[in-house]
Amino acid sequence: MEEAAAQFPPNHLLATGGSCVRILEMILTLFKFWLGFAILVLVTGLVRGDSGIRDYFSLRDSRDRLADTVEKLKKETEAIEEEIHKIKSSQSYAKKVFKDKYHVTEDGERIMFFAD
Repeated sequence: MEEAAAQFPPNHLLATGGSCVRILEMILTLFKFWLGFAILVLVTGLVRGDSGIRDYFSLRDSRDRLADTVEKLKKETEAIEEEIHKIKSSQSYAKKVFKDKYHVTEDGERIMFFAD
């Protein structure tokens, strides 16, 4: 045990002239360099890459427009289903729809269109 203590004095970092501190500073400098380089590559890839940030925002806008379209189509589908239900449940309503939308007439009826 005394031999080990003699080989490594308590202030062995100071005894070596601070070379360990210089090595740690060099390692820290290299780490900072590679970290900066990695961040630069990542940012460049986000801006210019195939799946860059511009593509992300473009795709997000497309998704929002498609979601709006889906909602409008759902509402239209509900309205059409309600209209079908009304036509199936009421014969007088069905006749009214045929006359108004499709200009179907009964025997002896005429349709007159007036120009504005």
